[in-house]
Amino acid sequence: MHIVLGGTGQVGSATVRVLLDVGQKVTVVTRDESHADELKKKGANVAVADEVDGSCSTRRRNAP
Repeated sequence: MHIVLGGTGQVGSATVRVLLDVGQKVTVVTRDESHADELKKKGANVAVADEVDGSCSTRRRNAP
């Protein structure tokens, strides 16, 4: 299992795609879940967290 912080950014999303393409399990950490829709469809799990907001809760969303 790999956890990619900033997994919806330019470098992070490319990293996630490569990991998924070779069959690895990946959790993408992002501030906005809607930014991870494409990666979720490819099989990534999504965790929502905002490192700036110390009171935020982290939610893990399983891919379909």
